[in-house]
Amino acid sequence: MIATHPAHRGHGAASTILRWGIEQAERDNAEILILLTGGTDEAAQRLYEKFGWTVREMQEVWEGLTMTAMIRPANTRLRTS
Repeated sequence: MIATHPAHRGHGAASTILRWGIEQAERDNAEILILLTGGTDEAAQRLYEKFGWTVREMQEVWEGLTMTAMIRPANTRLRTS
């Protein structure tokens, strides 16, 4: 789980953690990376898309709770900005 306190957003903490996680998964020879976000968390989805994830499916998993599944092939080049 990645979460950033609102007062500290926009300073690169989540990006740093994502880069580390992606690099670790690739060192472990992962073929694909999968994550879930809250269905309406557009800010999180934009961040993940910046790192190569794409929305695969959005589904209501519990009454009123929607999750979005995102996938990223391993060894996808990381964008620097």
